[in-house]
Amino acid sequence: MQGWEWITAARVITHKPCRLLGLVITPSNATSEIKVYDGENTSSPPILEVVLKSDDTKQLNFPGGIQTDRGLFVGAFTDITGVLVQWEVD
Repeated sequence: MQGWEWITAARVITHKPCRLLGLVITPSNATSEIKVYDGENTSSPPILEVVLKSDDTKQLNFPGGIQTDRGLFVGAFTDITGVLVQWEVD
């Protein structure tokens, strides 16, 4: 099952193993950051950290997806208006 979700604050996207397919990040400042975790909170193993040095919207695609084992949590928002998360549950 594929899904997408627009989020404006840190949150669990899914509690199930999945593949992260892409992110569309809309910053609210010239320097902004998000972190993505394999799990349900910021104590989970980190998958990636994105730091933008521009206030332009940035699209990131991950061909084949980034596999998670514990779920998917997007957190540590710093100067982010919102993030469109594209994912697929195994």
